[in-house]
Amino acid sequence: GGVGKTTLAKKVYDDPLIMSQFDTRAWAVVSQEYQFKEMLIHLLHCTDPTTTKLYSEDCGKLKAELRKRLLGRRYLLVIDDIWSHEPWDEIFQCFPNNINGSRILITTREKTVAEYANSEGYIHSSRFLDTQESWDLFETKVFGGKHSCPEFEPIGRCIVKKCQGLPLAW
Repeated sequence: GGVGKTTLAKKVYDDPLIMSQFDTRAWAVVSQEYQFKEMLIHLLHCTDPTTTKLYSEDCGKLKAELRKRLLGRRYLLVIDDIWSHEPWDEIFQCFPNNINGSRILITTREKTVAEYANSEGYIHSSRFLDTQESWDLFETKVFGGKHSCPEFEPIGRCIVKKCQGLPLAW
């Protein structure tokens, strides 16, 4: 963990161009100890913030309601920090496949979960950068490429070290 999966997903989710492509967007954090009913209620609130009286409903009715709200709509759902395939099995049934450009993005530290949940074969793996990759990225972001100011290199290297190989620190 800690390589920036959630940060990257959030950048995508909040991008104005991405936002304009979807009728409905929702973000749910699963984590290791998730409560399925709570997640369903949260997703339902994302689809309609005026929703009330959900806590008295059983999971079957909540799943059916979420599916009904998503049906025919172009949606982007982010399921963040999923640790095993069980939550995916439970929530996946709620997502209609309208073949209309809807997308589900999951973040996980478990490659097997990504492979299990992914029917299209699109998996983006994040990793820490090594020292040279970090320096190259720093030079590109700060100087627009290779810099010609050797007096800045020591402080630049210090900054790169503090970022600990996190590509999204830039």
